Amino acid sequence: MVRVYWSASATSRSTGARGEQRKPVPARSALARHAVPVKWGKESTHMNLFRRPDYRSDATQFIDQLKAGKPALEAEQRKGHALLWDKAVDRGAWSEFRTAEVAQQAYVYQTSAK
Repeated sequence: MVRVYWSASATSRSTGARGEQRKPVPARSALARHAVPVKWGKESTHMNLFRRPDYRSDATQFIDQLKAGKPALEAEQRKGHALLWDKAVDRGAWSEFRTAEVAQQAYVYQTSAK
C-alpha cells in the first residue's frame, strides 16, 4: 500500500499557481517522510521526531552525580528556601501600610503648581 499526501505548497484552491491541477505526493517523498509508520516490536507506531530517551545532558548528569554524592543536598536546599522565603505575614501591618500610602501623581516629575 502506498500512502499519498498533499504537498506542503498546497493551498485551498484546486489548481496551482499556473493553473495546473495539484498532484498527490507519494509518502516516500521528502515532504511526507515524517508520516511513514515504523515497526517497533509488535505494534506499528509513527516515529516521534523528538524521541531521545538515551540522551542525558551534561547538566543533568552533573546534578545526578551531585545528588548521589551528597544525599542531604535537597534537605539543605529546602532549609535555605525556608530561611529566605517562608515568612509569617502580619496582615494587620500590611493593611495599615496600604492605607497609609500616598497616591502617586499622574506625572511624577510635576511639581505642585500654586
